[in-house]
Amino acid sequence: IYIYIYMYNWHACPGSMNMTVKDVDGQRDEDTDGDGVSNLIDVCPETPEAEIGNVNDLGCHIFIGSYREGGVVFYVDETNEHGLVSDIQNLGEVGIVWGCWGTEVYHADGTAIGTGAQNTLDILAECTEDSTAAYYAANSVAQGYDDWFLPSYDELDKMHCLSEVIDSVAALNGGKDFIFDDHYGYWSSTQYDEEYAYFQDFTSGGNCTNSPESYPKRYLYLSVRTARAF
Repeated sequence: IYIYIYMYNWHACPGSMNMTVKDVDGQRDEDTDGDGVSNLIDVCPETPEAEIGNVNDLGCHIFIGSYREGGVVFYVDETNEHGLVSDIQNLGEVGIVWGCWGTEVYHADGTAIGTGAQNTLDILAECTEDSTAAYYAANSVAQGYDDWFLPSYDELDKMHCLSEVIDSVAALNGGKDFIFDDHYGYWSSTQYDEEYAYFQDFTSGGNCTNSPESYPKRYLYLSVRTARAF
């Protein structure tokens, strides 16, 4: 006869309940994926072996390619509790400009992962044009979230490298693929100078063979794929 003791952590994960399960002899219940979390309370009982290390202390499985809080995870930070997700579809149609061609937007020059949100705020503060990439990103309410932003140079590059993973998970959740075209790309929030900003050419199809390039901010044949933090 087993007596189970349940300890609840109501703040463990959005939409989930975390518990630790033990019997009176100190033995754990069955653990299919070997991540140390009982099947009785494991929110991801089939975690891939390669991702076992990405299970945090609260029992929440956060791994690259998981669908979480409106998007597909493409980056997880060192705490293994926070990261970034890509939207599951493009924002709008082809033909979105970066905006404010000929005007330097001060401080919108962050390139590293974690700078896209601030870049977007800086663009909105300095560039009053509407119908720009940053404007559309900041006003998106995709999947019920209202804190989307235009990804930075490095964030967009990471999304590009993982585009095949993002596409496959997006399709399972009602999204659409990135577009791979010889004349097509996605804007980043990283400005190069008063006339140019960085974009990512997706023609390599997620093979990470090309890095973001700069292009005129008034160029129309580009689109937007937003990101948000969790």
